[in-house]
Amino acid sequence: RWPTIKKFSVNNNQFVWSLPTAWSNWSVIEDFNISFNPLNAQLPSAWWTWWGTIKEFMATNSQLQGTLPLSWNAWWSSIKYFGVNINNLMGTLPSSWSSWGGKIETFSVLQNQLTWPLPRQRTTWWSSIKYFRAHNNQIGWSLPSVWGSRSNIKELTLSHNNLVGYLPSSWNSFSAIEIFTIND
Repeated sequence: RWPTIKKFSVNNNQFVWSLPTAWSNWSVIEDFNISFNPLNAQLPSAWWTWWGTIKEFMATNSQLQGTLPLSWNAWWSSIKYFGVNINNLMGTLPSSWSSWGGKIETFSVLQNQLTWPLPRQRTTWWSSIKYFRAHNNQIGWSLPSVWGSRSNIKELTLSHNNLVGYLPSSWNSFSAIEIFTIND
């Protein structure tokens, strides 16, 4: 059960197991890292119960499959870092995730098979984002001009997504930008 666990880190091992829904009972979890394990598992929707406590979620190169759970929109009040890079996740970014609030700084989903239109509306979710990494997916949409209002973005990487259209002039407002890559 581990009802008092705050940090769970088992990265860089050879663990193979399904991700237990019972871990949804971890009511004070803040930092979760299962990166670099050949899990070959799906993300449990039952983990939505971590809302209000989860700050960092890392699952890079863990052979995750399936989709991003809709129910995780409840994490909006606490999540700061979300990274599920180099997996086999597919589908769209749940629109309900746009409710993630003003604490998310890093959103990193690079090298998956995700397809979704980049968010086109102003939401609180984008107010604190500094690092947005989504290269090597299958986004295939145009670049939203509304993103130009996010002057705190330091890194924006969207390469290899078959993007179309043009670079919006409003993106000149990225006054904090350090890394900007949109190659195909």
